[in-house]
Amino acid sequence: LRAYLRTSIKHLCQENFRRESAAKRIPKGAIYSIDAEEGDARYLREKLRGGEAPDTHFDRMWIQALLKEVENRLAEEFSYGPMKARFEALRPYIMDGSAKIGYAELAAKLGVKEGTLKTSLSRLRSRFREAFRAEVANIVSGEVAVEEEIRSLLSVFS
Repeated sequence: LRAYLRTSIKHLCQENFRRESAAKRIPKGAIYSIDAEEGDARYLREKLRGGEAPDTHFDRMWIQALLKEVENRLAEEFSYGPMKARFEALRPYIMDGSAKIGYAELAAKLGVKEGTLKTSLSRLRSRFREAFRAEVANIVSGEVAVEEEIRSLLSVFS
């Protein structure tokens, strides 16, 4: 009887420990489901570029999400004070410069000199690079690994 009780209490303690550990990993009340149908539908919606391998497609989608996250982080940083309007105006110029209006016209719209606008854009791009590097550093560890990951990510666009 003693061995039975001891074993029962041991199993009860182990089960309680497992439950507490699971509660720490998953917030109370949060249920995460994996919807295979939604995933398949998304995969079909996102067209693969001419003959693009699925892993390359994944890498491209992942880096786009990473860049969007960095851009949103910058938007949050600049959401306070007088820089908000300037950030929103310069946002289309951060990565690809495919904005619809030129620097001179944008500078006139913002009421600043063109040189000031270019300096602001240069600083914003520099801050974007820093934030991108920090975001990659959160994913991998070590300076060498960060450099390799950045090279790998940018090779997707080559």
